[in-house]
Amino acid sequence: MKNTFLKIVFIITAFSLNLLALEKVTLNLKWFHQFQFAGYYIAKEKGFYEDVGLDVKIEQRDIKENYIEKIMEKEAYYGIADSIILLYKSRDNPIILLSTVFQHSPNILISLKNNVDSPYKLNNKKILFYEKDIDGFSILALLKKLNINPNLIRKIGNKAYTELLNDTVDAIPAYISNEPYYFKKRNIPIHIINPANYGFDFYGDMIFTSRKEAINHPLRAEKFKEASLKGWKYALKHKEEVIKLIHDKYAKNISIEHLRFEANAIDKLISMDTTPLGTLDEGRLKYINNFLKEYSNKKINNLNLEKFLFKGNKNFFNFSKEELKYLKEHPTLNVQSLKDFPPFNFIENNVPKGFLIDYFNYVTNLTGIKFNFKRSLSWDKYQEMIRNKEVDIIPNIAITNKRKKFITYSDFSHIRYTPAIVSNKNAQSIHNIKEISDSNKIIAILNSSFLQKVLKNQYPELNLLAVSSSQKAIEMVLENRADFAIGNISTLNYIIQKNWYTNLKTTKLQSKYIPSYINLHMGYEKGNEILKSIFEKIDKKIPSSKIDMLLNKWSKIDTEKTRFKLTNEEKLYLLKKKKINFCIDPEWMPFEKIKDNKVFGMTSEYINYFEEKLNIPFNLIKTKDWTQTLEFLKKRKCDLSPAIINEKERRDYLDFTKKYLTYPLVLATRLEEQFINNLPSAYDKKVGYIKNYAYINALKNKYPKIKFVEVKSIKDGLQKVKNKKIFGFAEILPTIGYYIQKDYFGELKVSGKFNNNWGYSIGTRNDEPLLHSIMNKVISNISKQKQENFYKDWISVKYEDTIDYKKVIIISSILLVIIIIISLKNRTIHKINVKMQKYIDIIDNHVIISSTDTKGNITYVSKAFLDISQYTKEELIGKNHNIVRHPDTNNSLFEDLWRTIKSGKEWRGEIKNKKKDGGYFWTYSVITPEYDEKGKIKAYTAIRENITDKKRIEEISITDGLTNIYNRRYFNDVLPTFINNAKRYDEIFTFVIMDIDYFKQYNDNYGHQKGDYALIQISTLLKEYMRRADDYAFRLGGEEFGLLYKSKNISSAKEFAKDIIFAIENLKIIHEHSNTSKYITVSAGASCQHAKDSQDIETLYKQTDELLYKAKESGRNKIIFNQ
Repeated sequence: MKNTFLKIVFIITAFSLNLLALEKVTLNLKWFHQFQFAGYYIAKEKGFYEDVGLDVKIEQRDIKENYIEKIMEKEAYYGIADSIILLYKSRDNPIILLSTVFQHSPNILISLKNNVDSPYKLNNKKILFYEKDIDGFSILALLKKLNINPNLIRKIGNKAYTELLNDTVDAIPAYISNEPYYFKKRNIPIHIINPANYGFDFYGDMIFTSRKEAINHPLRAEKFKEASLKGWKYALKHKEEVIKLIHDKYAKNISIEHLRFEANAIDKLISMDTTPLGTLDEGRLKYINNFLKEYSNKKINNLNLEKFLFKGNKNFFNFSKEELKYLKEHPTLNVQSLKDFPPFNFIENNVPKGFLIDYFNYVTNLTGIKFNFKRSLSWDKYQEMIRNKEVDIIPNIAITNKRKKFITYSDFSHIRYTPAIVSNKNAQSIHNIKEISDSNKIIAILNSSFLQKVLKNQYPELNLLAVSSSQKAIEMVLENRADFAIGNISTLNYIIQKNWYTNLKTTKLQSKYIPSYINLHMGYEKGNEILKSIFEKIDKKIPSSKIDMLLNKWSKIDTEKTRFKLTNEEKLYLLKKKKINFCIDPEWMPFEKIKDNKVFGMTSEYINYFEEKLNIPFNLIKTKDWTQTLEFLKKRKCDLSPAIINEKERRDYLDFTKKYLTYPLVLATRLEEQFINNLPSAYDKKVGYIKNYAYINALKNKYPKIKFVEVKSIKDGLQKVKNKKIFGFAEILPTIGYYIQKDYFGELKVSGKFNNNWGYSIGTRNDEPLLHSIMNKVISNISKQKQENFYKDWISVKYEDTIDYKKVIIISSILLVIIIIISLKNRTIHKINVKMQKYIDIIDNHVIISSTDTKGNITYVSKAFLDISQYTKEELIGKNHNIVRHPDTNNSLFEDLWRTIKSGKEWRGEIKNKKKDGGYFWTYSVITPEYDEKGKIKAYTAIRENITDKKRIEEISITDGLTNIYNRRYFNDVLPTFINNAKRYDEIFTFVIMDIDYFKQYNDNYGHQKGDYALIQISTLLKEYMRRADDYAFRLGGEEFGLLYKSKNISSAKEFAKDIIFAIENLKIIHEHSNTSKYITVSAGASCQHAKDSQDIETLYKQTDELLYKAKESGRNKIIFNQ
């Protein structure tokens, strides 16, 4: 009895594990459930899919969506379509054809025999037809070939045959396997017009998938194809069994008799007795494509079969006979798994994780090769493991002469070991090991690592503390038991980021005995050239984008690698150059500043990036001010300046790379001054500028009546504004924002914006053109994400009232401790927490903290929270946290917030909050779950940073000063993101450009003040209509406005736009000088479309602008749409 029970448990467990191991995929049918898809039902019901490791979900057609386009964009999706997919492929869509099923198309025309018995009699006859040409292309091609011009009625429904029976039409399109049954059942003779009889013999149903799926998962695609064809073979040999299955489970509304009729017709279409199932003739595909080219109304390209046909997984990698034999004899390969090498190869909760684990899992998807991750207790065991054949592969090993004796290395490498040093963020940055070699500082380092050996041999005076892991090394620094930790930069950064150790920083380590980086390769047993060859072939088939995606998943480090290529001439230049001297503006934060003979600000990030990519040191040449910097560049004392405006005079001695930074120029004034909507209103007032800044000449020419006054520096200019010696100071927005927040908070503000945006390039000496070429390549290679990270690191300035800088650093460090305590990220922090008790009062006063129970009821608030919200503790404790929720905040934000924290994850984001007096404040919030002893969530704690002033500055930069709706600059930023998001979800969006009719006459007769008021009224109405999270209203310039919104369908999109046009006239703003109405009206052009059909942004804008012009030309006070 006991043995029987155990057997049952074993079987159930094995079955459960088998289900868990299945890969989930989806099959989209081209129509509703019927015998047409019998093979796929059988493959699922008989376990053919499961036998090859697939869990297939079969979905019938949703006629409201384009299922082919949906499949093209996804992985793990397959579809059934006829020869129409050649049209998609001819337009370079990412479609891969896996196999044919139907050798002939079922598409036909049906007419009643006594009415129309030949296609030639269809001229001027009524044919009920599909809404889209692609659904009946072979029929249309036939009609075009025979020069027949029928009257197509495009309103076909599910029971089209009834229209034919009622004599309301002369013919209907049909499937030879379906509609003829209805007439046979009624004994009504029909005539079938089959395009195949006239030379249009197209393939019928075929199996296809996305290019992404076929490339990334060829083995899965092969298995799906073979299991599907196996299902069809069974279905055609056991029709009655299959008919019963379909009737009972998939299509109860279809009779057994009807399914039997369909089965017999489909048997003939597949023609398995004469043509092997799945046969695909390349010549026939080209023949069909030529028909498409000849008879389509749209341009059809030649068919590239190389990119269209699935090559299968049968020796996809061109393995030799010896390699195939090796894989057959070694179906599972052992790979060394390390305990502590994140983010590449490490153990977490007893499970191997990291980039390399994902890499091998991906190889399994491609090849079917299985991998067993063999745990290594320590790195120095690798030699013993490879020699004893415990492992076949060491996945991350550096090349050394000693190792070459027993290791065969891969030619490829995807990861680097970059030596780096970790220190406290407040400590002076250490770059070179020499800087600490003479001190008595303690350095924590991984035991038995190559860095430990090098440092021990070359710097015997160093005080090295050997530890068991990189995590332990960092903990030593946190606990003040070590001053520094040394290791691989990716590993150190991963640990710091994962555990929120924001009071620590990493710096690349420099030493003449240690290379700047080391490429890590795959290692195999010496002489195992077959295994090496196998992996070289596999790796070449893996797209670089896939490698980058896997790297990015595990690390926030740069995954761009060095994609640009230097010429031999450029490489020789750098070799001879040895170092690159650069000059900066010594006081221009947050971009750059000289302090303690080092560069600070965003420029320091770029310089580090340049050094890494070019492997050459950049040497700072000190200058006292910007004028001297320009002088040094002229005299060739400096080779380049990292951020400089391309100006005519400077081109005499500098070359300029492409612009990589662009910012608006703004005006800073005292807090009491009004916002300046029109800069000429600043005429006769003094505005400060810094000598030799590039924008001054342009400003003097554009605003000749403003009195521009030269100042010594940014601080000097802002101080003069504060002391009322000058009215304002001109500088780019990030710089003004930085200094106001840091030194003039509550005294100065951004009051206006000049029209120009200023772009910054790298300026290189023009007598060395190779340097210009090199820097252009480097700056073009940098990703937008990395630039955004540089920006965020230096632009973000904390807004703390009357707290000196040192105190901010102390509080920030304490804030780190509190966050990590709340998150229970590391047991080490408990020790630190004990030491930090004396700072609790400081935290309470300066850190905005609140805690709630799981329902959102407030259980704790800090004094800083009370100060900013204006509530008392008694008013908040026990109340729900929505007491401070601002009505402007979308529900979707809070839905996402609660969904995230309820799942046990941390939520971060910007939130607008409501004060007790009705005012508001913005915070950047980090909300973290707290757990009880049983691991259940018991509460949530939020820690916030006050970013109200930052949001105000942002608002100034993106809104129109008069109308308070978004401006043209923000439109340029939003439009690409808006369209890309719409494409991702295949949404319909509308872009409207509208212009007030006869607005010049309105201003001329009623005055500009009335004109401004009219603009404000229209803008207010637009804001009322555009209230959803992804609705946008813009003032594009003058009397021109723009709208962006999404809709469920084209019809509702048009109605919404028409409502707005009508509502503007209904404002009843009197305009007696208009030729269209006695009130102000607008003319508009609107482009409504599926996002995936949209062209580039320039074309979209041009098209919509032309529609606006047509609206004006055709009488105004109307809107014209693109369709």
